[in-house]
Amino acid sequence: MSTVETHLSRFYAQEHSRPMTFDRVPLSQTRDEVMMEKWGKRQQLRRNFTLLSIIGLTTTLMITWEGLVNAFQAGLENGGPAGLIYGFLLTWAGVFSQAFVMAEMGAMIPLAGGQYNWVSVLAPDAYSKFLSYLTGWTSVIGWQATTCTTLYLASTMIQGLLIQNDSSYVPQRWHGCLIGYAVLAFSLFINTYLATLLPKIESAVLLLHVFGFFFVLIPLVYFGPHGDPSTVFKQFLNEGHWPTQGLSFFIGLTTSMIAFIGLDAAAHMAEEIEDAAIVIPRGMIASVAINGVLGFSILIAVLFCLGDPEAALTTPTNNPFIEIFTQAVQRSNLRLAALR
Repeated sequence: MSTVETHLSRFYAQEHSRPMTFDRVPLSQTRDEVMMEKWGKRQQLRRNFTLLSIIGLTTTLMITWEGLVNAFQAGLENGGPAGLIYGFLLTWAGVFSQAFVMAEMGAMIPLAGGQYNWVSVLAPDAYSKFLSYLTGWTSVIGWQATTCTTLYLASTMIQGLLIQNDSSYVPQRWHGCLIGYAVLAFSLFINTYLATLLPKIESAVLLLHVFGFFFVLIPLVYFGPHGDPSTVFKQFLNEGHWPTQGLSFFIGLTTSMIAFIGLDAAAHMAEEIEDAAIVIPRGMIASVAINGVLGFSILIAVLFCLGDPEAALTTPTNNPFIEIFTQAVQRSNLRLAALR
C-alpha cells in the first residue's frame, strides 16, 4: 500500500469506524460510485462532464492568451519585453509543477472540495481540521478575487474598445462598474439557467478559444511591424521606478500569474465528471500545456509587433494591446490602398 493510500485508510477509518480497502471495483458499480462510497458521500449530481468538456472548462477559465494581452500593461511597465518572456517561462514551469501535484491529488481524492479535502486527509491528525478550514476559506477568497479580477479586465477591455472606436466617449469609473455587473449577470445566467448545457457550452467555447487565437495572431503577425530580436529578448524596463530591475521584474510577474489562474477548476467539478479519477489529472495537465503554448505564442507575436513601448503604454485606451493590434490593422489598410 502506498503512502497516500495509508493516509486515506487512516482518514476513512476515523470517519467511518472501519478501514478503507483498495479492492477491485464490483461489476455492478462504477469507479466513481465506489470512490464516493469510500468517502461516505452519496452521488447527488449528474456526471455529464467528459474529458473534452473538462479541458474546455479549465482551459477557458484560465484563458491564458486572452489574460496576457488584457493584463499586458503591468508586465510591460515592470520588466519590459524581456521580463515578460522570461517571466512567462518561469511562471509556466511553476504552474506545471503545481499541476502535476494537484493532478495526483485529484486522482487519489476526486472530491469537489478539492484542496480542503486533500488537506483534511493528508495533514497530521492534530491539525487537519484547522488546516482544512483555513484552506477552504482561502480558496473561497481566491474565487472572489478571481471573479473581481475577471470583471475588471473585461470591463476595462470593453471601455478601451469604446475609446478606440468613438473619440467622443469619456470613460467613467461607474461605466466600468456597470459593464462588470452586466458581464457577471450574463455569467450567472449561463451557470444557473443553462447549467444542463454547460458541458456542451464548454466544448464550444474551447473551440472559440483556440480559433480566436489564430484570428488574432495571423493578422497581427502578417500586417504588424516586426521588431528586432535583440530588443524583444534583451530589453528590460522599469517604468515603475522601483529600486532595482530585479524587483521590477518580479512585480511584472503578475501579468503571467493572472494568465494561469483557475488550474484547480477540474478538481472542483470532480463529482460531475465521468471517471473523475482519470479525467481530472488529464484535464489539468492538458489545460496547462494548451494554454502555455498559446500564451507564449501570442506573447512573442505581440512583443515583436510592439513597436515603440512608450507609445503603447501611453495609449488613451489604457490597454497597450488594443493600440498594438489597431496599428497592425491600420498598416494592413495602407497596404491594401497601395496595392490598389
